Amino acid sequence: MPADRIAVLFAFPPLAGRHVVAAFDGGTITSDASALLFGATDRGIGLTRRFAASFRDDRTAEYIGTPSRPW
Repeated sequence: MPADRIAVLFAFPPLAGRHVVAAFDGGTITSDASALLFGATDRGIGLTRRFAASFRDDRTAEYIGTPSRPW
């Protein structure tokens, strides 16, 4: 661990007779990796496409503005 960082440990109440400790000294990490993984998985199984297809749109098309045809 670099000298400019201080390790901080968080202690929690014991659980099932065991000590629970959390340390947040993971170094340089990214929170975007899960989005990349989800994107790749979604493309593979089509989850978002299937989820969107489960909704029915009963609006009248002539009253809906779209990027190609604004109001």
